Amino acid sequence: MEIHKLQQLLSEMSLQEKIGQMVQLTGVYFDKEAVLTGVVGEQLPPEWVIQYAGSVLGVIGKEKICDIQSKYMEQHPHHIPLLFMADVIHGCRTIFPIPLGQACSFHPELVSEAASIAASEASSEGLKATFSPMIDVSRDPRWGRMLESFGEDPYVNGVMG
Repeated sequence: MEIHKLQQLLSEMSLQEKIGQMVQLTGVYFDKEAVLTGVVGEQLPPEWVIQYAGSVLGVIGKEKICDIQSKYMEQHPHHIPLLFMADVIHGCRTIFPIPLGQACSFHPELVSEAASIAASEASSEGLKATFSPMIDVSRDPRWGRMLESFGEDPYVNGVMG
């Protein structure tokens, strides 16, 4: 899109629409069959936040994504599509070993092939962004997401990532 068209779009958007574009919500807010429990069910965001949200995390399935997207696009005043994202850390439909295990293989070509398959599957589902590879240099085993990294060695992280 050309810069002047983007500037025109921004000038036409309300403050709520602009704020909404910076919000990422979990997919349960768009799934009418979802059961909202705990804090998610008790403290719903204002309706305008859901209406103008910019991205959705954690929805898998092409039909579900297409359904959410079409309903969203119909009601959005500027027809700005949602950006669907997911943690595709060790596969989408085909599941591979966790990255920490992949690093133990010392086989970057195999890791690359697994990531390529995951990317292809995620893209075919309608996902436009994934949080992978995660190349944090993880040195504290107490961190609950350490398994998503290639471990504590910066060199191995660089090669595998």
